[in-house]
Amino acid sequence: MQGYFLGASLILLASTASSAVETPSITMPVVASACQLPKSPTIPDGSHATDAQLEDAIIRIKSFQADLMDYRQCLQKEETAFGEALNAAQKDYIAQLYNSSVDTEASIAANFNAQIKIFRETQVVK
Repeated sequence: MQGYFLGASLILLASTASSAVETPSITMPVVASACQLPKSPTIPDGSHATDAQLEDAIIRIKSFQADLMDYRQCLQKEETAFGEALNAAQKDYIAQLYNSSVDTEASIAANFNAQIKIFRETQVVK
């Protein structure tokens, strides 16, 4: 059995051939991953945002972080479930997806913190 990745979905392939008719092997998808990267929340512009918009953003960011944890757990479960059927490139790809989600989370947090700083500076000027 061989496999490849399509986007964030892992597809394992099995070779099939008809015994009645001599045909080349046909590769068919057998399993697809259910891991879905959550959509990043929108961060309001600190120079124009209200307190309510920033508080709402905090709620969306916390929800996004929880969804990312679920996504990472899904990736780990997929890797464990496929075990030895995964080759090194596939394992590396899962690691890249995992690490990319960590980087995205850090980027969202940094952007939000920058917007909070801008918001506070704007409030002092007003």
